[in-house]
Amino acid sequence: MSSDDDLYSWGGMSKDIKCPFEQISRCSNKEFKYNWCETDILIFDGNCAETISQLSFDLLDQIARNVRKCQMKPFGGLQIIYTNLLPISTDEKRCGSWNDTFSDSNCQTYTISH
Repeated sequence: MSSDDDLYSWGGMSKDIKCPFEQISRCSNKEFKYNWCETDILIFDGNCAETISQLSFDLLDQIARNVRKCQMKPFGGLQIIYTNLLPISTDEKRCGSWNDTFSDSNCQTYTISH
């Protein structure tokens, strides 16, 4: 995904809905549930990751766990690939679902040097 608008459109979320339960309900309808359940890998490029707030990232995790019916795994087992051309400093790392998703046990990091 290259922007949060693309992500919201793909996942069926609405920026006007603030209640997580309403978002989950909306994303569980047939049209959007297919996207959530049939997708195996979700790729965030650096630009998209920069524009997604911590609240939105946590909401995405909640939606994925509920719609995919897999509560025990980050993003309901959906593999998340985050691409970033610049290193992330420790000050820029996020908390909550971000740390669960990109923890050492869930993540393989590859650094390409030039």
